[in-house]
Amino acid sequence: MIENLISPPSLMIRSTNKINRKVHGYLNEFIDCENPFLDWHIHLFTANRVQYLIYTNTNSLLSFISYGKGITDDSALIKDVLYTIREGLTKLSLDFFYNRHISKATGSAIFTKTNSRSVLGSINDFVKIARWLIENRDHNPFSVSKELNQMPMKAIGHASPLSAFENMQ
Repeated sequence: MIENLISPPSLMIRSTNKINRKVHGYLNEFIDCENPFLDWHIHLFTANRVQYLIYTNTNSLLSFISYGKGITDDSALIKDVLYTIREGLTKLSLDFFYNRHISKATGSAIFTKTNSRSVLGSINDFVKIARWLIENRDHNPFSVSKELNQMPMKAIGHASPLSAFENMQ
């Protein structure tokens, strides 16, 4: 008798080479993600000689920033991804999305490459702005995230990442 096994959804982590070197991870080739709430890009950047991580939802460009200190392997990275996304969504009063979509995938994560130059370009734009806000305005990671998520972005039809995330299905 063949049993029908349904595997739980996995968090899709599309990391840049920079973060991959930091955690000594292995990147799978590009893999599609059916659930847009589980598809996140990660990039590492430095401002004022401090490392930061930016987590960006692939479809909406909703982004959260955290400190990069202490992230030395893929296990620590996954914990930080989940914590930062949960806390960020909670502070934005969007914890419903975390509870409904993302919390189901907390047991597994897949590290994969990206194939979207548009998303990477948007992340690079966010990094430039984040670096400027941290270095010149003394913003903390959450206040930087809040600013980024209100900016209209061409890649998502000139909507803000916050409104694009709220309208995702």
